[in-house]
Amino acid sequence: MASLTFRHVHKKYGPEHYALKDFHLEVKDKEFLVIVGPSGCGKSTALRMTAGLEKLTEGELYLGKELMNDVHPKDRDIAMVFQNYALYPHMTVFDNMAFGLKLRKFSKKQIEKRVNEAAEILEIGHLLKRKPKALSGGQRQRVALGRSIVREPQVFLMDEPLSNLDAKLRTAMRTEISKLHQRLETTVIYVTHDQTEAMTMGDRIVVMYNGEIQQVATPHDIYHHPANQFVAGFIGSPGINFLKGVIDEQNGELFFANSEIRLHIPKEKSGRLKRKGYIRKEAVLGIRPEHIKEGQPDGTGFQAKVELSENMGPEQFLHAAIGEAQFVARLDGERSLAPGEVICLSVSMEHAVFFDPETEASI
Repeated sequence: MASLTFRHVHKKYGPEHYALKDFHLEVKDKEFLVIVGPSGCGKSTALRMTAGLEKLTEGELYLGKELMNDVHPKDRDIAMVFQNYALYPHMTVFDNMAFGLKLRKFSKKQIEKRVNEAAEILEIGHLLKRKPKALSGGQRQRVALGRSIVREPQVFLMDEPLSNLDAKLRTAMRTEISKLHQRLETTVIYVTHDQTEAMTMGDRIVVMYNGEIQQVATPHDIYHHPANQFVAGFIGSPGINFLKGVIDEQNGELFFANSEIRLHIPKEKSGRLKRKGYIRKEAVLGIRPEHIKEGQPDGTGFQAKVELSENMGPEQFLHAAIGEAQFVARLDGERSLAPGEVICLSVSMEHAVFFDPETEASI
């Protein structure tokens, strides 16, 4: 296996449009790295450049210590799994998996060994004589994975491989791909727009927006310590709540306040706000739905009007309003709450994240 290094890579289409801007990243050997972001953010472009399907406009790409900029796609020790599986409909599963090895002049014995080993790993040995039209979506995805496995590449590239599957099968295949990575001990770059896939599968996550990397971190740090408002808003379901206000000081204590609420800021949070000069300045409070609970208004509480309750069984997503501001709370699902009802809520301010209202960067 090998590491993969992008050194200040740019991809430009025409005089003005950048698909990637200063993409600078090191993928560690045997790492499962997930690139996530909305459509058009440049994540698939990064993958296609890694495979050699797109030329770099600027920068350098290394596989291990070898410069890849001008290496032909077939000469890169990289395998790619596509969104649409890209199976040959007239070939059997065996022949689909063996096709790349035949092109590389592997012996018949070597081909049979590799295909059978991959089929055993993926539990598709009983499907080897079938053609793709006789397979389910999940089985086709396993064949596409098998075709890459038989090559024994240094790096696997996966471009939204689960997006064509139904929700239940997608969940099952997430687990299968993660187990496969552990078994093969290979380097994987996995592209998706689904933040749930990113959070559950990646050793690290790269969050992208508008061709630029916003943050690279573990799932835990991405969720609990977002670099900016975009990362905080993109990761998490339901999404994080943003409230505008001012950092107020009273008797040495700090409060987040606006016309509707006044929330006490704990010492570990207030120290940073003081050091960075945000006292009596505007700020944006970010608070996750699960950190808003039912309770009496106190230093961390307020009253809100219920607008809608989505009951999910063990929990409910409560859509409520404080004046003009709207937010979502993740509450226990046992008690029914009706639209128009006034409810007392409290905020776990130790989990609060603050952002600069102009730069949108985390404070």
